[in-house]
Amino acid sequence: MSAENSRIKVLFVDSSEDYVHEARRFLEKHTPEKFETTWYRVGEEAIDFLKENSENIDIILTDYFLPIADGLEITRLIREITTKIPVVFLTSSKELKVAVEAMKIGADDYLVKEETGMDILSRTIINTLQRAQLRNQMEKINKRQLMAEKQTDAIKALIVTICHEFNNPLAAVKISIDVLQRHTLSDQEKIHIKKLEEHVEKIEKKINELRDINFEKLNYSSL
Repeated sequence: MSAENSRIKVLFVDSSEDYVHEARRFLEKHTPEKFETTWYRVGEEAIDFLKENSENIDIILTDYFLPIADGLEITRLIREITTKIPVVFLTSSKELKVAVEAMKIGADDYLVKEETGMDILSRTIINTLQRAQLRNQMEKINKRQLMAEKQTDAIKALIVTICHEFNNPLAAVKISIDVLQRHTLSDQEKIHIKKLEEHVEKIEKKINELRDINFEKLNYSSL
């Protein structure tokens, strides 16, 4: 929904002047939601407008019966431009199969003109927008989760590499300590060897802590 003046910006693509006139008059007087409407009789003209102004449209209502390309083709063209703007397909009771086809190619909902009053039209617009906003929010959450999971995989790989790179030198140090302890050492040398052993143990402990990190407990949805 556009932030400017908190208005819902609706694009009508419909060849019926009477229907659009009634719908626009109703919507522009609607409360508490405020609507701002744009109308094109020809689908191709609406598509040209949308290419330059998609960021200024919140929802599109397109009729099936249009002068050149029908509503199905216009819906396809809309989805080539944007997948974010919800589309409500307008049809007649005799063309319900067409409405189902419209849903398959990207329409979010449909209305049967003969059976739809203006109050239902406004509720459908608001409900469709709310569903679209929720879907967009879920897509963002899923995208963040996927990115977090990829980052986690990279961290896991880094940990494996670090542990491997430390293990070989540590093993060599421990062997050297063992060899030194077999020799006769002064008290000062024994103290140094003891400190070296303690440092090696601390490093080994940290490496084990790295290995034991439980990535499964991470809550990606909160990242």
